[in-house]
Amino acid sequence: MTADLVITRRDNRQAGMASIDPPTTVGAADTALYIAGLAKELRGLASKTDLGFLAYLLSMVASEAEETVRRLADEEQGRAR
Repeated sequence: MTADLVITRRDNRQAGMASIDPPTTVGAADTALYIAGLAKELRGLASKTDLGFLAYLLSMVASEAEETVRRLADEEQGRAR
């Protein structure tokens, strides 16, 4: 007899997490900023539940996304000159 694992999607509000709405524009900077926010939220969740390695990885994701936002802003300023 085998048991099948069934994973169902739960709404963020049901899971007790605040929901971050996706950006309405689909530009790279907006997307990177959205990813940074999500990664920080998930890092906090991972930290609270003693998932240290996941928290570390999510911290790296947040840092990379924030650096991408800065780089894109610098590139945009360079083009505006």
